[in-house]
Amino acid sequence: MSRAGGWLAAIAVAAVAAIAAALVSQHAFGMEPCAWCVLQRLLFLLMVVACAAGAWAPGRVARVGAALAADALALAGAGAALWQHFVASLSDQCGVSFADTVIMALSLHEIAPWMFLADALWRALGRNPFGHAPLDLKALYMGRDAVRHWGDTTREDMARRYPVAEPHTHNALDDARAQAAIARRLLHDPH
Repeated sequence: MSRAGGWLAAIAVAAVAAIAAALVSQHAFGMEPCAWCVLQRLLFLLMVVACAAGAWAPGRVARVGAALAADALALAGAGAALWQHFVASLSDQCGVSFADTVIMALSLHEIAPWMFLADALWRALGRNPFGHAPLDLKALYMGRDAVRHWGDTTREDMARRYPVAEPHTHNALDDARAQAAIARRLLHDPH
């Protein structure tokens, strides 16, 4: 590995450590992540991928490209942190924030609701019976209710079969509670 590759690998390790610290803060100390925090974690994950790819990529051009991508992601993360600190945290508005908008526009709330579900299950049950894969709730629903097509396993489909009182507001905590309620019904309701 070249010297530049070593630096990229070190940055990837630092980004993983930052994500780990955020997860420890959330799960060990009860610091609930807002949409901005989730967005920053996503940027750190992308930075890990870019730096790791650049660290082991052959050729200077690939390393420079990875470094530029990591720089852009770092600037985006710094921008998100500054916006969160100086603007979003001072707002008394309860509406959808820019971070919520980005997360919904990229469908991250559909791709990774399992993060919030896993957190809710750990808090409620002390364990996550679904493991760490994001597809398990849909797979459980599909198998348990003999659903024939994956496209018929949306949150709306599950909520029609297993209605819950919790609203779907696109707020991470509300949506996690709704997902946990659906999971509870899936696990405990008779077929």
